[in-house]
Order: sequence, then C-alpha cells, then structure tokens
Amino acid sequence: MSLVERIKDLSEAAEVVALAGGHQSCVFEVTGRDGQRSVAKVVEAALVDVSEVVARNEAVAELARLDASVCRPLPQAGQLVTVFDDDDRTFVLTRCEFAEGAPPDPADPDDAELMGRALGELHVSLARLKRRDIPHVAALRAAGVEDSESFQLLHGDFSVENLRQNHRAVRVFDFDDCGYGPREFDIANAVYMVLFTSMTTEEACGPDGFAAAFLAGYETSPAPPPPRDMINGYVDLRVRALESWLDDLTTAPIGIRSATPSWHQTLRSFISRYESRPPCG
Repeated sequence: MSLVERIKDLSEAAEVVALAGGHQSCVFEVTGRDGQRSVAKVVEAALVDVSEVVARNEAVAELARLDASVCRPLPQAGQLVTVFDDDDRTFVLTRCEFAEGAPPDPADPDDAELMGRALGELHVSLARLKRRDIPHVAALRAAGVEDSESFQLLHGDFSVENLRQNHRAVRVFDFDDCGYGPREFDIANAVYMVLFTSMTTEEACGPDGFAAAFLAGYETSPAPPPPRDMINGYVDLRVRALESWLDDLTTAPIGIRSATPSWHQTLRSFISRYESRPPCG
C-alpha cells in the first residue's frame, strides 16, 4: 500500500494529495469526507525521537487552545501521533489544520512588522504552557548553551514558510523544531532565515530592512521588548551551529542530515558569504 493510501485510510479521508515538502518529511494535503482540509506529515521513525514528537504535538494542542493563530494538531483514531509500518519501514504520521492565505512577504515592511507582532503574541501564549520533556532548540544544543530560568518553549523555525496571512490574520504551523530557549533566539532565527534566502537566492529580501520592521512589530506585541543588542549574537550562533552540523552530520537535525550533497554545498556557500559580508552599519 502506498503512503497516500495509508494516510487516506488512517485519516479516514476522501482525498490525499502529495505536496512539496522539505528535506525532513513527506507532506500531504488531506481532504476529509466532510470537505475539511488538513496537512499531514510522514517521516521515518528512525529519523526522529517519537517521544519528542508526541511531546511537541501535545504542547501544540494545548497552545492552540490558548491561541487562535496556531494550527491545531488533528488526531487519527484518537492519537495525535500515529506510528505505522509499511514496506518493512516504520513511519510517524501527524496532521494539523490547513492554513488558508498566502505567506507574508519579508520585503514588504508591513508584512515584516505583522510577522514580528505575531511572534511576540505567540511568545506570550507559549510562556503559558506547562514545562514538558522537550529539549532546547537544536542550535542552542549544538552551541552548548545551558538552561536558564528565563527559557521558555519557542517555535524554533518561525519563518515565512511556516506562516500564512489572510486579511492580516496570521496562522502559524510547523512546530517540528520547537524547543526551549530565550525569546531572542526565535527573533534572531527569523532574521537568519531572511538573510539565508537573500544570500542563497539573490531575492531582494532586504534583511536589514526586514529586521528593523520585524523588531518594530514585535515591540507592539504584549511580549516584553527584546534586548536588540542580543539579536546579532544569536544570528551568529545560528550560523555557527549550521557549520558544526555540516562538519559532523551525525549531530545535525534530520532536515540537514538527510539533505542532498548539493544542498549541503549551498549551505557551505551561505556560511562563506556570511563570514565575508561587510560589517553591519
């Protein structure tokens, strides 16, 4: 039985269509028998810690009850995480609400500001969650950053790819990389993602302009204003973590560990360009 057929069966769906996914998982759009759309992800169980996947999905389910911007995890047969065998391999299936709308445009100052406010509001909601057995975000673990009382659960990959806006209402999804850390890391990682796109695709993302508008938006949220002088340091940490993962792929997150050699070369090229960029300001 194909993955599409297994997902259709497990989700009791009318239709399942494969979508473009990342290096980490296979992604599908699922249409239920009631016409409701959702997104399913399938990853090989050998590539993840299933207990962490369960903990993350339970945390996001609680978060979605507190924050309407968060796409709610959806159960299959009463379980948020389904483990199944197919062709002598074991897979992990998760599913969440479908986010209507378009990705924000980081080159648009209004969209960048909207993203910043959305992250600040998300951080306020995340801070309300009870502590769970979820590790620090991967880059902080790679850098050996020690725990702190100020750490809270973070999204871990807050970027345009994981956001949709519809009439200025933002929906947030893909908490696969969520973990504990300082709020400033989540902010810096959003800046890092725009910087990465700018340096690897030549898109006119305007990373400096994005950062200014993004931070301005964050500061209009109920979250405490972040110390701006810490953001660049966390961007540097994120780049150093990427370099350490490429030097030893056994330590890398699965999205990097299972990527193609050509993508690894793209990542190396980004690091080189980052290190040789002119000083800011």
